Amino acid sequence: MIKIIKKRKKRLLPVLLTSFAFAVVICLEAPFEIFANNLSEFLFSLSDFLPLCIAFWLILTLIVGVPLFFIPDKAYRFAYPAITMLAFLFFLQGTYLNLGISSLPGDNMADEAPSLAAVIINAIVWLALSALAVASAFIKKRDAVKIVCVLLSVVTLGTQVINITFLALTTDGIALPRNERVVESSTEYVQKILTDDNLTTLSKSRNVIVFIVDRFDETYAEEAYDKYPNIYNELEGFTWFQDNLSLFSHTYPAITWMLTDKEYSCSVDRVSYQNEAFRGDTPLKELNDAGYTVNVFTQPYYAYSDEYYLPEYIANVVPTESIATLSLKAKIKVTGSLLKMSLYRCFPFVLKGIVGNISTGANADIVLQSRADSAYSLDLKQVYDAVTDKRFTVSGEKTFSYIHVNGCHDVSYDENWNTPTGNKAGDCSLSVLASFKIIDRYLKEMKRLGVYDNATVVITGDHGNAKKDEGNIEGPTMTALFVKPSGSKNEPLKTSMAQVCQSDLWATVFGSEGITSKKDYGTSVFDVPENLNRTRYYRWQTYLGGSLDEYVYEINGPAKDFSNWKEIDHVHYDKFLMD
Repeated sequence: MIKIIKKRKKRLLPVLLTSFAFAVVICLEAPFEIFANNLSEFLFSLSDFLPLCIAFWLILTLIVGVPLFFIPDKAYRFAYPAITMLAFLFFLQGTYLNLGISSLPGDNMADEAPSLAAVIINAIVWLALSALAVASAFIKKRDAVKIVCVLLSVVTLGTQVINITFLALTTDGIALPRNERVVESSTEYVQKILTDDNLTTLSKSRNVIVFIVDRFDETYAEEAYDKYPNIYNELEGFTWFQDNLSLFSHTYPAITWMLTDKEYSCSVDRVSYQNEAFRGDTPLKELNDAGYTVNVFTQPYYAYSDEYYLPEYIANVVPTESIATLSLKAKIKVTGSLLKMSLYRCFPFVLKGIVGNISTGANADIVLQSRADSAYSLDLKQVYDAVTDKRFTVSGEKTFSYIHVNGCHDVSYDENWNTPTGNKAGDCSLSVLASFKIIDRYLKEMKRLGVYDNATVVITGDHGNAKKDEGNIEGPTMTALFVKPSGSKNEPLKTSMAQVCQSDLWATVFGSEGITSKKDYGTSVFDVPENLNRTRYYRWQTYLGGSLDEYVYEINGPAKDFSNWKEIDHVHYDKFLMD
């Protein structure tokens, strides 16, 4: 061994530089930069992932460096420049070549589709530099190859270290615990958690249940009905409104707006908007004032910034002990999520898809699950297990429950709650089927307990399928909507082509419940004639090169006819939607 080491001593410095550089791009710089540039999007602290990232960096350094140090000379001639060039390409891709793709879109990074020209240029750069690395193995002047590789490693390693240092020194609050980052410094922070308490609690007199199936596109609802004709059998007394529009194209700000009916502007950052939206008069407060127990089952980040800012009257938000420190298991999971984002950022366009689904919502889910067994999760299987395992009970006079599930963002489960494969992996009708297994369980229990007939039930989505996030809208996008007003019973599912929208929902709920509201919430969907052409609006928000563009459309007439869509405003913001 000693003889081998002595023989290989000329390799020591170049191997160390190359393996350090290779590992630092993936395990340190990219996760650190993603976290620093998107502090408000993560529900965890720097200390929750940085030590593990350092450990993974050292492990990857050994995995790359040890074999490279000991392999035979012929193999080394190919492997050394190849790994050096790969590290340089990772740095180059993450820093300069991800044209049109932001570092953290806030939805699903793997959904983004760069232009064909960008993909071709990207592939040419990778192939050309990779070919140079392979060709260098045949150059007889090894010192020249060594010098070039050392320089590339120094450039890669040096730029990464400089960037980490710069971000650490210039990013306000990067080292603060998550608690201190999200609250106003002048307030006394009280740790709270949004639980699944009351998820299966109904009232004996009045019940309003609003199911939000995320990304519940109207086409998904129709496809699911074609494939599974019995899927909507439990919807007795419901009307299926097949010409419904959401106001927004993404979960944020759609959920926050739907809950609060507070005006939204792209010029305001997410945390500020969410913190203010729940204050003062809202439809939720009106329901509370009318005697309803208000439950909101959703998740931070997309719906609200922190439970601390949710109103006291939301019954399933409870104080809890400090949860600033995550469990080791949760830390490993959030670190793994950041490393997935890192790989996505470093991979060329043609390989980004293999990284799979990436979302800040997944990070939120990890943190929430680590807080307490009772923390609410959007995951379809977890919600299904909760409503299946928990006993439905009747308590109190009036209840309002807003139940948000992950729905159609990811096709996570097949008919048997297994991960779908093959053609099923992209079949969103499966997500509709899974969502309605939860809804059916709910409706059956309401019928069993005798509270179904007088209940108001809304089943809809926060938005439809945006299809892509990097350009203007290319066709109509509608959101599924099913509504059962109080008093309807034993009637088969009806359909309506009335031109309705999410702005009508609070008027529909209050009208069904006989509540006189302080604010004019518009028109109930049941008061819109099918032959009436209405003017509706849609705000399409898109990502492009780390910025936000908002296109506002006015729709006059049936929304399925895209000729009825007229762009009336377009504003560009040099910011992410999820700032």
